Amino acid sequence: MRDLLAQAGFLVRTATRADCARCTGRSRGTVSYNAEVAHCFRCNWSANRSTLARELGLVGQASACWGLSHQGRGENRQAKARPTRRQRAKARREFRRRAQNEDEIRSFARWREERLRQVSDRYHALSRAAVRAEKALASGVLTPEEQSLAWDALARVYHEEAQLSAAFDLLMCAKASRWLEDDARIEDLFECWKTLQGSQ
Repeated sequence: MRDLLAQAGFLVRTATRADCARCTGRSRGTVSYNAEVAHCFRCNWSANRSTLARELGLVGQASACWGLSHQGRGENRQAKARPTRRQRAKARREFRRRAQNEDEIRSFARWREERLRQVSDRYHALSRAAVRAEKALASGVLTPEEQSLAWDALARVYHEEAQLSAAFDLLMCAKASRWLEDDARIEDLFECWKTLQGSQ
């Protein structure tokens, strides 16, 4: 586990502690590990020896790395094969790339939830205004100016309904939406989000 953590970019401090390569900010000694598992108490990352080797792309080399394969018919154990500096650097880059992708996906999910909340809140506010306007118009006690304001409130609801419904269906990745020309796909929404992030 110690070697795998080092290859993944973790700074090994002691026989049971390392600095986390995934945490941002102060992460000194936040990873506790033993021969089989590792866990960061700051960001809650955890892995066992097999999953970490798989993330590093060493699954095919795992038996060689851990000295488990045998020469010939199995009489002699091979010595542990240590990865080269180039292999370790490549593994660290891949590990960081995957961690960055996970961060990007979490940011996208937060953005999507926030947009859904905004669309829902706007739709709810317009609906409440429309209900109040309908009741006021039905009462028959409004002045001409008040009637004009009530009709404007109703018009705003009907004008924005299509746009809000289309936005809601897009964010929900709806299929066969009557508000969208094509099915909404999460991949398209993700690309749209990345474009918006790049323009900011």
